[in-house]
Amino acid sequence: MKDFKITEEDLLHIFATKDENRAKNRRYLFYLLLFFSLSIISYVAVNFSALYQSLSYWYMSDFQAQTKYSEYYPETIVNIQTTEDTKKVNKLLPDISENTLFVPKIDVSSPIKWQTNVDEKEVQKALQDGVVHLNGTALPGQNGNVFITGHSSNYPWSKGSYKNIFALLNKLVIGDLVYLNYNNAVYVYKTEKIITVKPSEIWVTGSNGTPQLSLMTCSPVGTSINRLIIRATQIYPDISKNTTFKGGETVSIPNGTR
Repeated sequence: MKDFKITEEDLLHIFATKDENRAKNRRYLFYLLLFFSLSIISYVAVNFSALYQSLSYWYMSDFQAQTKYSEYYPETIVNIQTTEDTKKVNKLLPDISENTLFVPKIDVSSPIKWQTNVDEKEVQKALQDGVVHLNGTALPGQNGNVFITGHSSNYPWSKGSYKNIFALLNKLVIGDLVYLNYNNAVYVYKTEKIITVKPSEIWVTGSNGTPQLSLMTCSPVGTSINRLIIRATQIYPDISKNTTFKGGETVSIPNGTR
């Protein structure tokens, strides 16, 4: 067997190769960290307004103990469900304009664009002026699913003043109240269910004969990966006065709600 010798030149080559590999690995790591850093910076920049709302809500709720509208009127839900005196009930209701959605827990007040056709361009245009009711779903006062959608965080350069209207929708919990004014009548809904679905799961727009309100936005905030659905049941006015909803078929969910 021949002697195996490693020369000084061989050693220099081996260590040089190792140094080159380390340098390559450091470059790969640098570019990877740079990519993630730029991605995070871009996400924060594009969704700054919505993220600021979330941070402010967290700060005011946890550190300032700010009293919410719903805490000013803790008896509202009980009285609405038990009293038959319309005048007494009306005194408990918030004063909101016609065609307006009001969610006191997250301080949301927005115009509602009723019966908007489920066409991407038409929906996007309507979202510039408020939240959007999808045509083909029930209307308030009908025994069906009133389906309303709004932006969680649209692009800063997009038109409209309601780009982040539903940025805090994920803060709602079971029992929170939602109000809307339709045809000069105030309807009150109590949150009963919170779900997250894929954009293809259009069954959430269907009706089962129960007077419900569904609020939808994209989740996580500023993305279109999933859809957050807040499902609430009508508790006022008396549902015995509701009319039959003759629809019931599902409708498509807009792709670019964000």
